[in-house]
Amino acid sequence: MSRHSTPIDTIDRVLRSMRAGAALYALPREVTVLDQNDRREAADWLNGMANELEAAFSMLSIPVQAMPCIIDAEFVEVRS
Repeated sequence: MSRHSTPIDTIDRVLRSMRAGAALYALPREVTVLDQNDRREAADWLNGMANELEAAFSMLSIPVQAMPCIIDAEFVEVRS
């Protein structure tokens, strides 16, 4: 988080980034293959987004338990 952004700015930026990622993920594909590096990169990105949201919520004095959570995600995993 930059020194000059407010918690609301951070939340807005994270949400826009997550929506852009979701839109790209939703594009039609015949097959999506994730190797271990892809999975690690995605996990690191999601963890970074969660850390930024947690920091912003803390600065707003909102309990972390009030953060939205993902309740459903659809995917197909292909193992080699």
